[in-house]
Amino acid sequence: MALEGRTAGEYILVSGYLLFACPWLAAITAFDYFTDHYINQFPYHWNIFAVQAAGFLIVGVWYGFSQWKKSAAHAKSALPSASR
Repeated sequence: MALEGRTAGEYILVSGYLLFACPWLAAITAFDYFTDHYINQFPYHWNIFAVQAAGFLIVGVWYGFSQWKKSAAHAKSALPSASR
């Protein structure tokens, strides 16, 4: 894996934020904008975007950290045993 051996911060940034939270945030923001603008005819409010961005940032950090822990556990189990 390309992120093995990286720090938790780098792993969380790439795996949690860039690969998980940003695509979901972009998709839901676009969906909200188009449905409010073209279907409901309500103006789009930026406070909705701010709440969604904060939520996805929190979930992205959690997701990235959990993936980093799994990667670290996998890397430890893949090391050869030193007791031989």
